[in-house]
Amino acid sequence: MRSQTNQIIETLKRYAKGRQNDVHRGLESPELSALLLEKYAVGLVDAIRVLGVDVDINLIASEADKLCLCIDHDMNKNREIRYKNFSNLDLSEPRKYSRNLKRGFKCR
Repeated sequence: MRSQTNQIIETLKRYAKGRQNDVHRGLESPELSALLLEKYAVGLVDAIRVLGVDVDINLIASEADKLCLCIDHDMNKNREIRYKNFSNLDLSEPRKYSRNLKRGFKCR
């Protein structure tokens, strides 16, 4: 179990390094890069659960949080702002769909 956990963490670190490089090159903001890394980690954990791989998910999630904080030192504050903005959405009105969705647009 430990070996596979370490392999997954190394994969996560490689992805994080790429995100951090993009921040240093000015291609992405720290907020965006940390968010992308967070979503990547969630996807990894979801895949691990589906496949039933015997790894320490808590250790992987903890490492992902540390790596996100290295990229965006304000990650917790930015996450809170995202959640707060989302929770303020008014869902009482019907959603207005884009013109493409009305025509039956399908992602491929």
